[in-house]
Amino acid sequence: MEKAALERTAKPLQLTISTLSGQEIVIDGLTESSTLMNCLQQVARILKWPVFTIRLLVDSGVLEGYSVFLFQLGICAPGATATVIRVPATLDNYNNLFTGLVHALKRGNDAQARELVNLGAGFDSRGCLMVTSGNNMLHVAIRQGFVHLSLHMIQLGVSPDDRNDSGRPALAQAAIKGFARVVSALLDAKADATQRDSNGRTAFFYALGQGNDSLAAKLFSASSLEVEEANAGIFSPLVNACTDRGLLLTRAALLAAGAEDLPQLRLQQLQKARRQGELWQRSLFHSIFRTISSSMAQLFSVCEVSTAHLVLPERSVLDM
Repeated sequence: MEKAALERTAKPLQLTISTLSGQEIVIDGLTESSTLMNCLQQVARILKWPVFTIRLLVDSGVLEGYSVFLFQLGICAPGATATVIRVPATLDNYNNLFTGLVHALKRGNDAQARELVNLGAGFDSRGCLMVTSGNNMLHVAIRQGFVHLSLHMIQLGVSPDDRNDSGRPALAQAAIKGFARVVSALLDAKADATQRDSNGRTAFFYALGQGNDSLAAKLFSASSLEVEEANAGIFSPLVNACTDRGLLLTRAALLAAGAEDLPQLRLQQLQKARRQGELWQRSLFHSIFRTISSSMAQLFSVCEVSTAHLVLPERSVLDM
């Protein structure tokens, strides 16, 4: 039967499936030789349901057999209809898939991890991401270096601005790793490029620090000059920092946004003024400290003198 199925014409197949409330779902990208699991995965992506909670109901009853071809199930014929229903899942269903996904990530098996995600791994009964040690599966995928899985998780609609166990959003994680495709996908998913991590740093700051010109320019374009100048830290002024590091794309983006390109002489003067300001602050602090110390010493000296000249009255007989 499998040989016969493979020999069938793999012409595109479009299925229209209804929910119990009457909503119609159009499933594209299938053929008669697609399996029931292929169809259920498409439905799961549309409805945002874990695939193991989905069943298809036809006149003959609930369709069984994930590996069975669609033409064998009789739903490819003209006029054939099916209804999608959701069945309860046990806690073990979610925990087992989640455990399997974590193991796949640790072994570096990207293909298996993607397959498990398609089956619902990493999501709870409400369709929300499960969290392990403060990280959702997008955070774990980026940390472990799984670019394709990270892109897949973003396509599934994972919130791009959730923070990991270090207080860092996925965009900053991807910038630190230098994953340009993940950064682009996160920005397309409306990730907030102005968001700062627990250290007060944006994703642009990390890309700039690593000298990644194209990535830094892309992240700056999604952020703002006001935010990044306030966050520049050791890279202030930004344009000069880009010039020193040869980051021409980022430098051009900064200048286009109105950033100031300080001449070398002016920059040296600014740095000198900063150093002098720091020295003046230290000098002022020491002067205040010496003044306070001197005043306290004089006060203690006066107290000692007053105490030495204090005459106590003689005790009366009545006081005895």
